[in-house]
Amino acid sequence: MDILQHSAGKYKSKLNFTYIIMNLYRNNKEKYKDGVSNLRKLLLIDPHASLARRLQISLYFEKVEVVQEWDGIEAIIRIRESSWDMVVIGDAMNLSSLISVLIQLRSLDKSVPILVIIDSDLSRERVRMFHLGANDVLSYPYHIEELVVRVLNLLHLTGRHSDHGNSIIVGELLIDTRRRLVFRQDKEIQLTRTEYDLLLFLSKETGNVQSREKILYEVWGYEFLGNTNIVDVYIRYLRIKIDKGYKNKLIKTVRGVGYMISD
Repeated sequence: MDILQHSAGKYKSKLNFTYIIMNLYRNNKEKYKDGVSNLRKLLLIDPHASLARRLQISLYFEKVEVVQEWDGIEAIIRIRESSWDMVVIGDAMNLSSLISVLIQLRSLDKSVPILVIIDSDLSRERVRMFHLGANDVLSYPYHIEELVVRVLNLLHLTGRHSDHGNSIIVGELLIDTRRRLVFRQDKEIQLTRTEYDLLLFLSKETGNVQSREKILYEVWGYEFLGNTNIVDVYIRYLRIKIDKGYKNKLIKTVRGVGYMISD
C-alpha cells in the first residue's frame, strides 16, 4: 500500500485507502465483533474528521479505539472524567493554545502518553514540546503511516500492561479475567487451572521479575518448602503454549533471579 501523505488537511494516495481497509473489516468483522470491550482508548484532539476517520480505521485492527474531540476545552473535560491509554494533539490549533492544552493535560495525568503534531519543523519547537510533557512530537506535513507507527510505538512502550476491567493485555496477549480465557493474536489458548493462575500472576506484574519462591507462594498458595522445580516445570508448559511459534517471546528468564512476562 502506498504511503498516504497528510497535506493541507487532505490525504492523497494512488490507492483508495478507505476502500481497502473497509474491505478488510468486512472480511474480519466476525473475528473482531467480541473485541470491542478490550480496545485501548486514544483521545484525538483535532477538528479534521478525515484524520479521525483514518486513524479509527487504521488502528481498529490494532485494538485501539479513537475518540475525537474538536477542541482543547472539551478534551480537558474528557481527561478529567475518564482514563485514556494515549492522547494525540493535532496541528489545527495555534501554538499558544496547543501549549496550554498540553500543560493542562500533563498536569491532570502524569503518565498518559501524549503525541503532539506541530506545524513546524524547527528542532527548538520540538524540544520545547518535550520539555512541556510530550512523549513524542511529529512535524507537519507528515505521512499518515508514520503517525500510525508512532502511536503504536508509544502504546507499546508505555502501555505494555493494560488492564481494562475484565481484561489484561500484554503485547499480543489478551487475558479475559472474567471468563478465564487467554488469546494471542486472536487465537484462543487452552490452559489448565494452574497454568492460567501462573500466567495471570506474571501478567499482573508485567515487567517485574518474580522469584521462584514468590511465584510458588502466590500461585500454589503455600510458602517455599525447599523445592521450586514445579515452577520451572509450569513455566516450560506456558512457554510451549504462549510463545512457541512466535518470534516475540513474552515469558523471560532472568538468570539467578526468576521469571517475568513483558512485551
